[in-house]
Amino acid sequence: MPDMASGTSIFDPALCELMYKWFCPEGGAILDPFAGGSVRGIVAHLLGYKYTGIELRPEQVESNREQAKLLLPPDNQPTWICGDSDKVLDTLEGNEYDFIFSCPPYFNLEVYSDLEDDLSTMSYNNFLEKYQSIIKKAHYLLINGGYEVFVVGDVRDERGYYVDFIGETKKAFMNPFLVGAKLYNDIILLDPIGTAMIRARNTFNSKKVVKVHQNILCFKKL
Repeated sequence: MPDMASGTSIFDPALCELMYKWFCPEGGAILDPFAGGSVRGIVAHLLGYKYTGIELRPEQVESNREQAKLLLPPDNQPTWICGDSDKVLDTLEGNEYDFIFSCPPYFNLEVYSDLEDDLSTMSYNNFLEKYQSIIKKAHYLLINGGYEVFVVGDVRDERGYYVDFIGETKKAFMNPFLVGAKLYNDIILLDPIGTAMIRARNTFNSKKVVKVHQNILCFKKL
């Protein structure tokens, strides 16, 4: 979700620090299958963790690396892999990670690119199929007993109806035939109010409520 190169939403570094210290062992390896911007990687290495993020867009990966060089020493740089997570994760077999932390695309709420494998450009059914595959492959690389945390929020379809992305994320992790993780925490993250009042006034006639929170879903691998 965060994208410091294109001007879209930027991930909260304080949330990164809290999640890392709460759910990842000291000095542990973190896997982020939907890397987006640089925040999660930079914060991880500032705190002594090892971060590997997968990002589809080459320009975003280059931007992340340039930002990391400005804030971190040369011998303490995050790893960003450019490519489709559904394919890249297959190449990471044999690696092991202590914590999975990510913020996937909220379906088509923000369209990041016109690349073929960009989830934000797909139909919802195709989006879910690929999303579930990525979750399954990332989960496979997590240590037993490890935690996996996704920051998610509900989005609407083209007709204005909610598609229950939060529920679909829970299903993807908890389905015993896909992953079989257990839901450990469901935390409400309050967003800054910002322009919510203005947006609410603009949508008053459609009777759509403006959301000012996201869900932090924490699962545990048994």
